[in-house]
Amino acid sequence: MRIQIALSLATVVLLSAGCEAEKPSVPFERSEMSAYLDEHPELVISDEELNAQPVGQGDLMD
Repeated sequence: MRIQIALSLATVVLLSAGCEAEKPSVPFERSEMSAYLDEHPELVISDEELNAQPVGQGDLMD
């Protein structure tokens, strides 16, 4: 019985250790952010595009 408990505990520990999600790295420095956006132009949105997006219901309740 003790062996089963120990094996179960070891299995849970090993399985949970491999499940940790990798945290995305976010650049904090202006030059790093600019370089990242240059590499991913699909993330760049203009003020006109941003203002054209519909307002959510939560914003209308104010």
